[in-house]
Amino acid sequence: MIKASDLCIPAFHDVLGDVFAHGHTHYWLHGGRGSTKSSFISLSIVLLIVNFPYANAVVVRRFGNTLRDSVYQQILWAIGELGLESYFRARLSPMEITYVPTGQKIIFRGADDPLKLKGVKFPTGYAAVVWLEELDQFDGIEAVRSILNSLRRGGDDFWCFYSYNPPRTMWSWVNQEHMERMHRADTLVRKTSYLDVMSSHPEWLGGPFLEEAEYLHEANELAWRWEYLGEVTGTGGAVFGNVRDERITDERIRGFDRTRNGIDWGWFPDPWRFVRCGWEPEARRLLVFEEHTANKMGPEDTGRIVLESLTYADEPGGEPYFHDELILNLNLNLNLPQYC
Repeated sequence: MIKASDLCIPAFHDVLGDVFAHGHTHYWLHGGRGSTKSSFISLSIVLLIVNFPYANAVVVRRFGNTLRDSVYQQILWAIGELGLESYFRARLSPMEITYVPTGQKIIFRGADDPLKLKGVKFPTGYAAVVWLEELDQFDGIEAVRSILNSLRRGGDDFWCFYSYNPPRTMWSWVNQEHMERMHRADTLVRKTSYLDVMSSHPEWLGGPFLEEAEYLHEANELAWRWEYLGEVTGTGGAVFGNVRDERITDERIRGFDRTRNGIDWGWFPDPWRFVRCGWEPEARRLLVFEEHTANKMGPEDTGRIVLESLTYADEPGGEPYFHDELILNLNLNLNLPQYC
């Protein structure tokens, strides 16, 4: 008897349960090197194929020539670890793995050949599972949406997995999308690092990996935090090099003595944005706890967003009311005080 939970780190145990309960549609897994996110996704895909006879899977990378030595081998590893080799048949041309009892397939495609993605067909069921590996290499969220729209047809239940190591800069499209995903009810976001593996299965990493990680920790902590912890550390071209993504409790937000609000006017392609912040002067710390963005939206609609944002209760269970707070116009060349 092989337990799937023995093949993944504890940080993924609740995610595995969520996958099989279909608690979410999107699973956004990011982190540093050695975080086992790709191993976990490959295990999940094989188990979904075995347990749901209508499910087929499509595994996508930005470039087709990277599939064979990465995600293809990763899926074969998962099949072997689960002791299911005799139930699957693998082939390279076309690159696919078939679950023999039902004919379900796991197929592999590169996003550099859109026609092959659009032409995906299955003898039984539909593409219920999609894995986008090395997500940061894709051409943006619009390209990702296009891929998903091509594949997610013919059924009601879908599981979409995304895995990547975050780029250094906060302004990368994938890091921006991560912040949006944190607030989406249909998405489960999980960050892991090799430290999560160290606490439960250090033997999975091996001595050379750990030695290299510790060497970089001592030699260049900022590089270690990005490469091994998966933190967004910024680059020399960033305005701020000390930006962190953290959860802020409602209680802490209510305790801010200095709240600041700002609007940056935009239409398209530059967006309109409204942010609410807390300023802690003693620590010289600015906490951005709310953000709204829009394209091609007029002042009447954006004004409604601001009014709703400033209408809140001062304590849990209290009655929400509008707070008359100052809003700073960040686009100083515009004279639009009537909308503030």
